[in-house]
Amino acid sequence: TFSPPSAGDAYGGLLVIHLNPQWQWASEYAWSYDNVNTLAPGSQRMFGRAWRTGVTGTIRRAAVNIAYRDVGPDFGSPANPSLSALSNPDRRGVDSSLSDPTRIGTITLGYSFLQSNINDLNLPEQLLHNFTEVWSKPLNPTTVISLNSHQTLTLTGTVPAAVLLLPPDQQMQLEPDQRDVGANLSVTRQVGKVALSLGGSRDWFRNNNLTGQNVITSSVLVGANWSGPAYFQLNSNFSVNWVAGDKSTVGGTRS
Repeated sequence: TFSPPSAGDAYGGLLVIHLNPQWQWASEYAWSYDNVNTLAPGSQRMFGRAWRTGVTGTIRRAAVNIAYRDVGPDFGSPANPSLSALSNPDRRGVDSSLSDPTRIGTITLGYSFLQSNINDLNLPEQLLHNFTEVWSKPLNPTTVISLNSHQTLTLTGTVPAAVLLLPPDQQMQLEPDQRDVGANLSVTRQVGKVALSLGGSRDWFRNNNLTGQNVITSSVLVGANWSGPAYFQLNSNFSVNWVAGDKSTVGGTRS
């Protein structure tokens, strides 16, 4: 299949204000006029807007970042519709992180809250909560250990009238109630100009509406990165992954 020809214009501006030596405030606003299909007789240029604002700074040695973003339903980038995850239309939310280098290692905590399909009359509103935790610590001058974990909840918000008129089984497919929990442990060691890495991860995904989609994913990764001259690098990795259904499913795969 081929994408229909589109046309449009996008404009924007960024304002950065240094509140003091440790803190700064940044605000960006963009607007677009986008026609998603110039071949369709009734297709017209739609006006869309996007805005983000946030502060970054430090409290003692901890780095703090808090940002809010709001992207309208008709905002689009004519050159690249999927320019970045932050430009998805009809979405708003808050992103935050805190990173603190402590005596037991560097601890980074993150939280994001997103609302999607806010103005859609045919799809339920989706609410996403995402928590991330990262701990890393040098074991010696050449070896670093890192532990990452995440918990993601995808829930249903406001349900439009068009969805309420559907049969219950179809409503359930459109109204998410999903949970994803996972962790990753990795060790990196520098040997001369080669960085060797070994890691393993395990992830539990559960769909409370469609139990047949519940899976447990495990993986092991071995990698090497050789840095030669300033203009050349060589990377290699080998991974083993396997996916198995939980108690409510049947079967599994290995790759």
